Order: sequence, then C-alpha cells, then structure tokens
Amino acid sequence: MAGFDGLLKPITQRSRSGAGSNPFRNSNVRRGTGRDGGLCGDRPGQQSPFISSYEDQKNSKYRLQRRERMKKWAMFLGAALLLLILLVTPDESETLSGDNDLVVSLRATPRPTAAATPPPPPTPPPTPPPTNPLKPIPDKYKEIVIEKGLGTTVCDRKIGVDLSDEKTWPSPYVPLLTPVGYVPEGERKAILIGRSANFGGIGQMLTAFFHTYNKAYDLKRNLYVTKDSFAWTILFQLFITGASPAEKTDGEKIFAVARQTTNIQVVDGGHVLTDAGMTYEAESATGFFYHQKSTADPVVVQHQRETILRELVSYPATDACKLVASLNGEKYSVVHITNTVGNDPADFPGKLSIGTGIDNTAAYKMEPDYVRNILTRTGMHEHNVFPVAAAGEKFNADKFKMLVDDKGINMKGYADEMAGNFYLAVLADVYIGDPADHLSLWIARTRFAIGMDNTFIFTKKEGNDWVSILTKDDYKLLYDRVKLGLYMG
Repeated sequence: MAGFDGLLKPITQRSRSGAGSNPFRNSNVRRGTGRDGGLCGDRPGQQSPFISSYEDQKNSKYRLQRRERMKKWAMFLGAALLLLILLVTPDESETLSGDNDLVVSLRATPRPTAAATPPPPPTPPPTPPPTNPLKPIPDKYKEIVIEKGLGTTVCDRKIGVDLSDEKTWPSPYVPLLTPVGYVPEGERKAILIGRSANFGGIGQMLTAFFHTYNKAYDLKRNLYVTKDSFAWTILFQLFITGASPAEKTDGEKIFAVARQTTNIQVVDGGHVLTDAGMTYEAESATGFFYHQKSTADPVVVQHQRETILRELVSYPATDACKLVASLNGEKYSVVHITNTVGNDPADFPGKLSIGTGIDNTAAYKMEPDYVRNILTRTGMHEHNVFPVAAAGEKFNADKFKMLVDDKGINMKGYADEMAGNFYLAVLADVYIGDPADHLSLWIARTRFAIGMDNTFIFTKKEGNDWVSILTKDDYKLLYDRVKLGLYMG
C-alpha cells in the first residue's frame, strides 16, 4: 500500500482544490513532471495506468447508458407509430415512396368493440303431426222424404197457429242457434249427444236436450246425435213415433222425422265422427243440463226453442192423443200436481221466487181458493178439471185430495200416462202450472209456441183475483236464463 501513497495524495489534494469538477476528466493540459502537473513517474503525454483503466470503464458505462437511451427512444417511437396506425381511419393512408416507386398503404383496422351476447333464439314449437283431411259425413236422414205434419189442429183440437205455415207463427223460424257459416270451416271438434243415464224426471231431461243447442253455439261446433242417445229416449215418449207406428223406434222413417224436426244430424255412433277425422267429448245428460249459462241471445234462444217445439208437436207419439180424444172436444182445464209445497229461500223453489222477483207461494201450494179463483175468472168453473203429473213421479195425494174435496172444483181422476198427460195439459182451455217444475215449464212454453191462451204459471194477485204475469205478447220470462237459472229451458 506504501507504493500508492504518492499517487493518492495528489488526487485527494486536487479533489479538494477543484471541488465540483471531475478529477479524472481528460483535459488538454500537457502532462509534465513534478509541479508542472505531471504525476510522479509519468512520462510527458502518457496517462497513468490507473487513470487509463478508469477512463475505459467510464466510457464503457457511458456507451451502455447511451444504448439504453436509444432503446427507450426506439421503444417510444415504435409505440407512437403503432398508436398512430391505430388512430388512422380506414379511409386514410400514408404512402411511402422509394427509388423503385414502391407504394405501401397502411390502413387502420377498426378496433373491435365488445358487443352484447344476443339471447338464444326461442325454441320453435314441435311440428304437429300431419292431419288427414276431414271426410264428409253423409246426412242420409235429411234426404228421406217424410209425410207432412199437423196443421191447425193437434189431437183434433184447435190450436192458435198453423204448424205447417211459418207465416202464422208468433215468432220466426230458427232451426238452430248456429247458422250456416257460424262454425269455422274445418272445425274438427264436435258436440255429440250420445247415450246417457236419465237425470231427474222427463222435465229435466227435456231441459238437458235443449241445452245441447246452447253448448254447440257457445263452443262453435257442429252438433250430432247418435241413434241410442238419451235424447230419443225422452223425445220418443212424447213425439215422432206416431209418424210410423209400425217401425216403433228403430226405423229409417222414424229417424228421418227425428232428424228433420230437431235439425240435428243423426249418426250410427261416435265411430262415424272418428272415421271422418273428428273428435268429441262424451257428455252425459247431467252435463248438458247444467250448461245453462249460455252466451246466446235469449230472444234467439226463444225463437229456436219454439221452432223445435212446433216441429215436434206436429208429429205426436203413438197413442199420445188417447186422453184428449176421449173428451170428444168438450172444454176442460188442467191443474199440475207436484210435490212443491214451500217457498223456503234455501230451496230451489225459494231461489226461483227470489230470481224472478215473484212470490210463487200460491202456485207452489195449489190450494183450492187459488185454483177456484182462476177457474171462475176464465169462465171454466163449471167444466171438468184434470190433474196431471210426470209419469213415474210421486203424486202429491194431499194436494189432490184438497182439490177433490172442494165443491167448487169439478176435479176428475188421474191417469198415469206420460204422453197422454202432456198433450192433455198442452191442449187444455186453461192450464194452471207450477213454475218450480221443469215439465210444467215445458208445457207452458209449448202452449205459447202454438198460440194457446190462459196459461197460468207465473201469477200475481190483483185485488181479489189471480192473474197471469205472462201474456201471448210477452212471455220472455220463460227463456230468461238470468232470472230462471237452472230452470232455463
């Protein structure tokens, strides 16, 4: 270390005397010996080995730093160029020309933007299986020629219209609630009136039958009836079979009359609809009965019901006129004997009184004073009075006995014949009915349809007399589904 003393000392001294300057900077001062600025042992113009080594390190470091700065500038310029390229619009370009006139166009590629992922397309509904075209159903019973029905008399008794002349009818001819074109073309669903157990008495079953027209109207479907339908079980008791007594209920002529009076196409069975490519739901008489909330116009319903009733009455059932014929044309009255006795609001008769706004107590009880008053007012108190009731239903013996015991009423005996009782009531000079009885309501509707007078079913008291609320000019109440409810025909 002693050999370096002479070297280190002058460096230290220069560092102190030249503060702030680089002691190792290569100056243009000529190097000499001793005090002339040269270091001991140096030759003039020759650097010390230590200083030469340090200069080399310094230059190497300087070159390294310069290269680093050039790298950073190159990176900066490259980034700037890339940014410039990205910012140039697709229609802008920069052309560089060289000695060989090569032109390079730089076009910017639009920066992709993140787009919202569209929802998957909805799953298409399954393709329905191909359906076979509908086959026409032959309406053979419509084409069979039938004999003309009755005209101005039924069971040889005069009525108020000519059944064969629509011009004499009090309401227009309306064979169906569903006019031509009402049911959509190609409709495959149908209403089929098929076989069914009976529901209630004959009055309820008549209501169930007529409600089939309403259901077909409400659902916009065609209406069909099978040969073994409950409809014929009921209707053949009162109508049609007299057109051909020898055929009973299974002949071609019978079903031709049935088809042309009800205006419902008759088929052999449900398989006929299936073979034609149609479908139907099996419906019981009970189901049809409770389909009373129809959307059909009540006035149109009235006209349609009266059209069918007139057509049916034109062809009475076999032996239906026996009771009427036995009277030989004499005047008579009919009282409908039922089991209705009270007007409890919780029961159907009471609900009917509430719905119609009419106190029907007198009609329900059918007491002698009520019956006698009506007979006297109509001038029929000296003529015979016959009781009627639905066949097979319990006859109210107490009501009947009170009427028989009254000296002012010529009450006769009861004959348990369904068709006979029906026509006896329909053709009577005076009919006193029970509004809570379905059969009684159908008798009243039939009487108004054929123009009969003196129908007392909804009544009120004026002074001391009982009068009918319904008249030949206004009996819409019999078809008012809102007021009648389940009793709507």
